[in-house]
Amino acid sequence: MSRGLALVVLLGLVGAISAQSYKGCYYRQWGVFTFKKSGDDMTNQKCVELCKKDSFPYSGTYYYGKKCSCGKEAEFGGRYPLKTAEESKCSSACAGDPNQKCGQGNGFMSVWNTGYVEPGKRGMAEKLEEVNGRMRELIAKREMAEEMEEMEEQLRELEAKLSR
Repeated sequence: MSRGLALVVLLGLVGAISAQSYKGCYYRQWGVFTFKKSGDDMTNQKCVELCKKDSFPYSGTYYYGKKCSCGKEAEFGGRYPLKTAEESKCSSACAGDPNQKCGQGNGFMSVWNTGYVEPGKRGMAEKLEEVNGRMRELIAKREMAEEMEEMEEQLRELEAKLSR
């Protein structure tokens, strides 16, 4: 069970570092994220792609679902870090897709991990992916070994019944 938990933790770390994923709703602070683009066709995915193309690991949509800004890891720490907000605060529909939520007004933004890995973290992400692959292999082997043990036990029980 502890190996399974380790795999879940590793998958979470790899996902947080290398995959596009929703980070959460945040209070928007002036000057923290870099403004990228505004438009009536804005969606979370479009913002993610714009920010990733320009080497930003985070994207944020806000202002009635029309604006996109990009951010770096440092903006979640440091002297004036972004602060999480309740999910209900990011309830405005995206201008380009009313089924998506893109922040709310100018005060809250929906933040996404773009999948871009900053150069200093690239090696760590690759190593995590390698370890993750090995963990999957080991778990599969363990599960096969457990199945074989169960089958051997069943075989012993059958042999015992037949010898009676």
